Amino acid sequence: MAGKRQRKVRRQEPIEKSILRSQYVQPDEQKHRKKRDKNDNVEEMLNSHDMDIIQSLAKELNEEEDQFTIDGRGVADEDDSEEIEDTIVDAEPAAKGLDLGALIAAKMEQKNATVENPSSVSDKIRDMYVDLGKSVLSRYRSGKLPLAFHILPQTKQWPELLELTNPASWTPQATYAVAHKLVSNLKDQNRILHDFLRGVLLEKCIADIEENGKLNHHYYQALRKCLYKPEAFFSGIYLPMAEMEVNKKVAIIVGSVVANYSIPVKFSQVTMYLLATHPDIPFSPISVLLLRILLQKRYKLDTKTIRTLIVFFAEKTPEGPMPLVWQNSLLLFVQSNGDRLTAEQKNTVLSAAGRHRHGAITRLVQQALSGREKE
Repeated sequence: MAGKRQRKVRRQEPIEKSILRSQYVQPDEQKHRKKRDKNDNVEEMLNSHDMDIIQSLAKELNEEEDQFTIDGRGVADEDDSEEIEDTIVDAEPAAKGLDLGALIAAKMEQKNATVENPSSVSDKIRDMYVDLGKSVLSRYRSGKLPLAFHILPQTKQWPELLELTNPASWTPQATYAVAHKLVSNLKDQNRILHDFLRGVLLEKCIADIEENGKLNHHYYQALRKCLYKPEAFFSGIYLPMAEMEVNKKVAIIVGSVVANYSIPVKFSQVTMYLLATHPDIPFSPISVLLLRILLQKRYKLDTKTIRTLIVFFAEKTPEGPMPLVWQNSLLLFVQSNGDRLTAEQKNTVLSAAGRHRHGAITRLVQQALSGREKE
């Protein structure tokens, strides 16, 4: 019958799906097993001895953990206030709450408060970090770092404990993970971070470039991450390259991190000033190359830095022909800040350019300074 509406036949749901949707039957977890296997924690790389040490440290802190409220919903007894203050480094522990990592770090700080050298570290802690370097950091590829390393930046003796892991044996991936962790956790401790950058990261970058002719991607990412702490980066990576007079390839590759990413102008100005005046940094093509990398960012420099660079180009430059990198540095300087120079300063720069004449660049320097003089 054409006038009658045809009833839509609802397709019955397969019995398997119906059962799986039932609240009484849970779906098979085999579908998620492969995904979990890919995200296995690197802590499994630790042997049973390492995990026993961490668990024993946590067990020793159980008594202290009962003296205050972890979730911040209670208040410690007045009689225990002095003991809590001696144990916990952070202020107002009951209000903020503490996790297991903070408790272990507090316990380690309490034990090592009076220690001045790594030889005085307890054998239990020493063995744990030696095994951490051998079993994890020396063959680390990806994943989370073990708990023993997460508490490391919270301890006062982290440089000594870090040395126990033998940084020379770290993989590039481990070096990046360590740099990321330290940069993220060491706040207002640029001097400590400087020691890590100069003693570990810079040495590994130089060795990798000299051995392979290029820099491993993970080392490059570690350098890039360290730019979040520009003061530590310049004092621990950039300026030491000028002091050590590394080869040209190392300076170009490491300096490309500075050239390709944004840096606050005040740190760049201080670095230019030190490159031009620091007594431990000799005049060399490498120091001029590092100066040129900063000048390529075309900052508008302050008066003090401008005067310092004019003295550097005019007075501290030795007699004789200068390399091309020096000529380019002078050209970049006058192109970026030539309009801010006084008549006397322009004459000084022109005199320096005339003494070290270059067929094409000297003419460009003269053109950049031919504008209206600053009154």
